[in-house]
Amino acid sequence: MLAFLEKYTVGELLISLAIISVAFGDIYKIAGIVPVYLAFLAVAVIFEAGTMFRQKPDTPLHFFALSWILFATFDLALHFDNSNMTIYFSSCANSLFIYLIACTALKKKDVLSLYSKALIACVLITIIACVIETYTGIHYVNFDERYRRMFSSLAAGFQVNINDNATLLSLMIPAVLITMRAKTKYLIAFILLVLVVQIGSRLCNVSIAVLLLLSAGLGLYSKIGDRDSKRTYKVFLICVFGIVAIITALFLDSIYSALVSLSGESLSTTTADDLFRVDRITDTVLLSLNPGFLIGNGPGATLEIMGYSPHCSVFELLSDYGIVVFASLFALLMPFFSTFAKRGGLMNRVLLTAFPVFFLMVSFTSSSMLRIHCVWVILAILFCYAYQQGKPAIEVDVLSARGKVGSRS
Repeated sequence: MLAFLEKYTVGELLISLAIISVAFGDIYKIAGIVPVYLAFLAVAVIFEAGTMFRQKPDTPLHFFALSWILFATFDLALHFDNSNMTIYFSSCANSLFIYLIACTALKKKDVLSLYSKALIACVLITIIACVIETYTGIHYVNFDERYRRMFSSLAAGFQVNINDNATLLSLMIPAVLITMRAKTKYLIAFILLVLVVQIGSRLCNVSIAVLLLLSAGLGLYSKIGDRDSKRTYKVFLICVFGIVAIITALFLDSIYSALVSLSGESLSTTTADDLFRVDRITDTVLLSLNPGFLIGNGPGATLEIMGYSPHCSVFELLSDYGIVVFASLFALLMPFFSTFAKRGGLMNRVLLTAFPVFFLMVSFTSSSMLRIHCVWVILAILFCYAYQQGKPAIEVDVLSARGKVGSRS
């Protein structure tokens, strides 16, 4: 135990505790605003302040975190009346958390392993909570009468609603398969899949199907293709063709009706709901141009101005925080595609390569994925895996040693 504690800094241990605590979502708060995990996060920032200031931001993960917190603060000052302070603090927490993970885990495999174990603990807490909720019917979140009538037998977990929970459970599936080594990861991933299907979120189901198809296609290409000509653009084309194939299939009445029947909804209700979501997406994009002028309307301003949730987190990021944060998210996702050409296990390579497509599709499921802290922890940790994939251990050790020498000087 002592050897384990000596292996990591106090800040790194606090970050791992913060990762575990994000399992509890935004339900349990301090003073009605601050999530419990912020206590761990705030102290971790204090202990790792030296690391954060010494380390040069040199990856898309660093730049995304920095741009998010800077534009959240800038847009808050510029559009204070339309902004929501709770959403502002939540965004700052997300970006700080991402930056801490980037500074401490990118060049130290041991630390990334620690964070991965903490993430698995978070996943297990979520699974246990959802299973208990499903079988007892007792919800952790306070459903209003309409939600209780519609979703009484479904699991919302520690999230605001069942769609938020389905979003998180879906993203946990590739996270478990990539970060765990033990064969029990397949059992955990299967349980997560069952929970997602039980909730009945059509887009999550389709997104998982796309993830599996892309992964299978990439795995097949890896076996029969020319291993010396694995270029990023080829991987990108495979992903694009996969999306086009799925979208085309969704327009076929028989397949679409089957997906609707799995969700337990009527076709007319589902079609109306889809059209309403398309209108929300259109309104959100228009708000990013006017009055946002592509620099952002302020944290939570899109919800405030429209009066309803955007249900498209990627475009919500554009509308609330501007084009720079929006572009930096895509810059963060692009390196995942090059993972396919690197060394390492086949499963990790194909899942990491397909992950950006999966992530973007799932982002349209939740009313607002920006508030689900664990989503951004998963994104940060998986980026670290993509960054380190195929790097010789000696190279990582050298980078870590350089960081230590720099910190002493």
